Amino acid sequence: MLLYHNHSAVFPEEYNVYKLPAANKWTYWVIQSKGSDSTWYPFHLHGHDFYILAQGEERYNPHTVKLIRKNPPRRDTATLFPNGHLIIAFENENPGS
Repeated sequence: MLLYHNHSAVFPEEYNVYKLPAANKWTYWVIQSKGSDSTWYPFHLHGHDFYILAQGEERYNPHTVKLIRKNPPRRDTATLFPNGHLIIAFENENPGS
């Protein structure tokens, strides 16, 4: 459900909508699975493709995870492993509808 109030979109908190602070900037996300089951999640970012900088089957640790900085894979969907992590980068140049 998308609600409008004073000409701006308002989303319920449980939707986990994150408004990016500025357009046409590179954005880097660390996505961590918190599930306790063995579910693999196909992560898709609507309106964008993204670079996969890291992906793993374990919890994210900034001291041990190596980022792919040279020619990282570019995708529109990536798998988030159960209890794993996914680090992506994309330019937020698509304002949507």
